[in-house]
Amino acid sequence: MVVIAMTREMGTLGKDVAQGTAEALGLRIIHSELVEHDLATRLGIQESAVHHYLEGSPSLLERWKIDKDKLSRYTAEEILEIAQQGNVIIRGWDAVACARRLRPPN
Repeated sequence: MVVIAMTREMGTLGKDVAQGTAEALGLRIIHSELVEHDLATRLGIQESAVHHYLEGSPSLLERWKIDKDKLSRYTAEEILEIAQQGNVIIRGWDAVACARRLRPPN
């Protein structure tokens, strides 16, 4: 089972690195749209509100509608569930911290 967790930093060419790595190793890249859709469904709000919130540009109404504790918990659950399937590259979503939870103890 391969799980690669990458940060999403501007100017790092991370998108290209993820694409090349995925092609070379036969991995699936987890795009934000997959997680945003599931989060919106679980939170009972519009997907655009989740997108705006995660991108740092929510409206006042969107900020009011989103339960930050639930969003955080659901995000971690979604990322861990995807990671447990294996053979994936996860960019962003604090995936590096979530992936550490999967590592067996030494």
